[in-house]
Amino acid sequence: MANLLITGGTGVLGSNILCYLLRYSKDKLFLLARGDRNDIQEKISNLTNAQSLRRVEIINGDIIYKNLGIEKNVIHSLFKKIDQVYHCAAITGFRLPLKNARLVNVSGTRNVMDFAKNCRKLNKVHYISTTFLLGNRKHVLRERDLDIGQGFNNSYEESKFEAEVLVNRYRKYGLNVYIYRPSIIVGHSKTGRIANFKLFFETLKLFSVGIYKKIPVDLKVEHNLIPVDIAARAICIISQRESKGETYHIINKENILCFDFMEAAARYFGYENPRWVSPEKFSFSEFTPVQHHLIAPFLPYFQYRGGFAAERTCEILEKYNFVQPAPRVDFFNKMFEYCEKVGFIKRKIYA
Repeated sequence: MANLLITGGTGVLGSNILCYLLRYSKDKLFLLARGDRNDIQEKISNLTNAQSLRRVEIINGDIIYKNLGIEKNVIHSLFKKIDQVYHCAAITGFRLPLKNARLVNVSGTRNVMDFAKNCRKLNKVHYISTTFLLGNRKHVLRERDLDIGQGFNNSYEESKFEAEVLVNRYRKYGLNVYIYRPSIIVGHSKTGRIANFKLFFETLKLFSVGIYKKIPVDLKVEHNLIPVDIAARAICIISQRESKGETYHIINKENILCFDFMEAAARYFGYENPRWVSPEKFSFSEFTPVQHHLIAPFLPYFQYRGGFAAERTCEILEKYNFVQPAPRVDFFNKMFEYCEKVGFIKRKIYA
């Protein structure tokens, strides 16, 4: 039985990794979390059964602080116990000031890596990155790529790129680091459930309220969506069965056209999408200042021409008979049903 420290274990992907490890391993899990212990306990109790919870110990702390903000006597105990670290914690959002994004995603990651260096029994560190460190480069990002001269659409992309550069330095210090780059994380493959509706879902919300008549969109733009439970399973299979850390692209084998996904959402919820206009023919004077402010962070993704390759990851997962669902309308509808169920987007019912 190993002792694992997990950061971000109540977040979108981290909570699914936590569930997988509780279900398919016998390891002891130390969950680093900030806030009220009872609130944290309630969050994780909704994720798994009471018997599994006996293997979870909540550690109060915060990655933005040196030694992760953990009490001195507790951290020295952890230095003696921890065999692996799963660093899932991050701040996401396209409107973040760069200094805020760096505080969590870069400085926080440095603090986690420094913690890992001090763990005497440590054999693996697992870091959750993102494919979107590709930034605005029209390029197929391969698992060995990192700095390819890209620029960035927002502070999230930039800070995650900087964090991965940092993590690679710790590899040179001797840490056995596994880097996982998921594409766009969406709801659970069976239930559509997701912990929050940031990023990709926010555009659906904007369009559902009908405040846009036209949007600049490249109709050939494709995106890669992966259900959160499938991403978590892929990460855990690699993390628990591969002995040497590399960089892995956690992506769907198939892309979808952005246009098809947006049309599927409009059909399900009963709203009318804006008219899609070629970016070359679109005049931004048609937006009010408020409209432009709301949509601006997402516009680069309606013209996104990057892609991702995952040869090494696919080779490994095929060894373990890993199967994932193709992005089809029935799966989209599961996500939309969950959005409706929790009231994020209201479905229009016509008499």
